[in-house]
Amino acid sequence: MHQQSTKNLGEHIIRFSMIAGGIALMMWAATSMGGCSLRGKSTTEAKNAAQSRIDTLKAANEYQMSVEALMAGDLDKARKHGERCITLNGNVPRSWVLRGRIMMEKGDMQAANDSLLRAEQLSPTDVETQYYLGILAERVARREEAKTRYLKAAELDPANPQYPMAAAEMMIDLGDIDQAEAFLRDRQDKFQHAAGIQQLLGQISMMRNDYSKAAISFNEARLLAPNENEIVEDLARSLYLSGEYAEAELHLSRLLKDETFKQRNDLAHMRAKCLISLDRTTEARDLLVALTREEGGNADTEAWVQLGEVAYTLRDTSRVRMAFSRLIAMAPQRPEGYVLKGLHLRRTGDLKGAEDQFRQAVELEKDPKTNSENMIMLGLVLQAQNKTRSAETIFARAAAIDPSNQIASRLAKEPGLASAIAAAKDE
Repeated sequence: MHQQSTKNLGEHIIRFSMIAGGIALMMWAATSMGGCSLRGKSTTEAKNAAQSRIDTLKAANEYQMSVEALMAGDLDKARKHGERCITLNGNVPRSWVLRGRIMMEKGDMQAANDSLLRAEQLSPTDVETQYYLGILAERVARREEAKTRYLKAAELDPANPQYPMAAAEMMIDLGDIDQAEAFLRDRQDKFQHAAGIQQLLGQISMMRNDYSKAAISFNEARLLAPNENEIVEDLARSLYLSGEYAEAELHLSRLLKDETFKQRNDLAHMRAKCLISLDRTTEARDLLVALTREEGGNADTEAWVQLGEVAYTLRDTSRVRMAFSRLIAMAPQRPEGYVLKGLHLRRTGDLKGAEDQFRQAVELEKDPKTNSENMIMLGLVLQAQNKTRSAETIFARAAAIDPSNQIASRLAKEPGLASAIAAAKDE
């Protein structure tokens, strides 16, 4: 009996041990399986994070290569790298802005617009997005929208003078010069060291024909950016138009020594006029002779006109003849060649020939002020031929078409002055 009880107790212990071992094994398996699941999830997240970092680095590299290609003018290469950049990371506004710029340069305005609007969706306060949306609007002639975009950019980045300048330029394009000037002057204290702001204010003054005021602004811009020759050109032009010939000539002579500007005939013409106004006629003649001898100089009408005038002043008869012959052959519908030939014939005593040339000039001239001068010369040769009645009629016409011409007015009232004026013109 005792042995049977002992046996039963042993079996009971064994079964309990087996059950307990099974439960422990099951618990270990469950724990082990759960640990594998957690570690797998952690590993996946780490891999994803690492891949994201790699993609971000790759995207940054593609962005940089795209910018470099755009700056080099290789638009296809720029687009290729830009598309890769967006594929790797399409949630960065600047990547879409870059794509918009590329598509703008390729002439695909719709694609450019879509890209820039995508950038705006990602970041409505990104200043470059607003600026390039303004450029796009300007290119497709949506000027009001362009102005609004530029104003928004200026608001987002108030320290950058580029944006208020763009806004002011659009105001000018829209015909509101007063608004543009007031807008810039309100910001002048903040941008007192921005040469572009001063230059734009000078250009506004030029539009108003206030050349002296323009020269002040351009000079301030030049002091802020002494190596910007475009500003020096603006300054020289404003000084020339305001009659400050000595200072204008100084800046023009320096510009014409620069490789970028030395072929600018318009600047050379301006310098020649400055030299003539400063009574440096010999220098002016040398400059104009060089201009007419350069490649294409035979067709430079303005240079030949000025050369003829200077040669006449210097009594350089051969060059006077050369100039009026060239002008009449090259530009028969312009009056200057006939005026020059008339002056030459008058000086040499061929009054009838001079009369014919001046009549031709009067017929061709469209500007009333200039034509008043031509009529005075015609009247003088008529008077010298004792055609007094015809001379008086011409003087009266000269005074009528340009009442500000005091010589014409006096001659119309006192025809006897003609002989004195004629003698003075021969000197």
